[in-house]
Amino acid sequence: MELKSYKFSALKFIQSLLVSFSVVFSLQTSANTDVHVIELLEKMSSAFMHADYDGVFVYSQGNDVKTLRIIHKIKDGIEKERLIHLDGERFELIRNGDQTYCVLSEEIDAKVEHRVPPSSFAQSFISDLTELKKNYHITKRSQYRFLGRDVVKIIISPKTEDRYSYHLWIDRVSGILLKSLLNDTNGKELERFQFSSLDIGMPVPDYLFMIEDRDRVKVIEIPSEKTANKKFKNGGWKVNEIPDGFTSIMTDQMDMTLPFMGSLQYMKAYTDGLFSFSVLIEKINPSSSGEGMSVMGATTVMSRRFSDMGDIYSITLVGEIPLAMVERVLASVVKLKPKQ
Repeated sequence: MELKSYKFSALKFIQSLLVSFSVVFSLQTSANTDVHVIELLEKMSSAFMHADYDGVFVYSQGNDVKTLRIIHKIKDGIEKERLIHLDGERFELIRNGDQTYCVLSEEIDAKVEHRVPPSSFAQSFISDLTELKKNYHITKRSQYRFLGRDVVKIIISPKTEDRYSYHLWIDRVSGILLKSLLNDTNGKELERFQFSSLDIGMPVPDYLFMIEDRDRVKVIEIPSEKTANKKFKNGGWKVNEIPDGFTSIMTDQMDMTLPFMGSLQYMKAYTDGLFSFSVLIEKINPSSSGEGMSVMGATTVMSRRFSDMGDIYSITLVGEIPLAMVERVLASVVKLKPKQ
């Protein structure tokens, strides 16, 4: 059964929160890695978050193609961002520091309100670079021209054949990522990100972050990692099958309530330096299915039903890993017995 789109996006949102708030960028040079490449990746990691820019880009996942506008600036040390979907129904995401709001048309069905995109646009290209060189080869190709700018192409390819790869085109001057391709294990394109226009370093007016027609749209505040109602507690689960090269970046059991997810009993995230996945366990109503699968580009979401002592849970994995790996990890999750 295919997961509904709002559920897919909500899970992807939580996945991005786990990674974004848990990873510290820490690339180190090695004998096999060009120092300039590392410096360029480090520059890219900060450019999206600290530069002022306004651009339009195309983002595709398989057959799903979207055109979006991104507006970003730093004012008084606070990051401001507006992500606008230019195709289809009205859908925007506005961030002001830790505050995040969804802006939607009044006509949109309530379920669409939960189609929350992954974390900050600026964060989405930096959080997975931790210890990158341990699991991937990083190579630099000749310089190119893209959008009238000098760019450097970097290929990040796995050292094993069971995971994905990236091709990056990075602006040599600003460090902004202008284009990227994400390929599967056979080299087939899964996702593409590509600017069609971009202004960097120009003044970005404050009015571009204002909702002009507030009286005609829905404005929904999205809880951040800091504002979400959560508490840590004892009791636990265990993921027995962790793919080689992946390490935990967030742990501990928690009881966390979000408006689009119900009660989450457990969350844990893993990364191999480039890609990540999270395991989320939600206590559900016995009448709920608790099972399903959706694939969009490189991201797979798969859930299985689990019963224990009369309680019913949905165990979900969301992440950018191949399907076979998803199935192995998901099947290995078990509930620990209470200590006597």
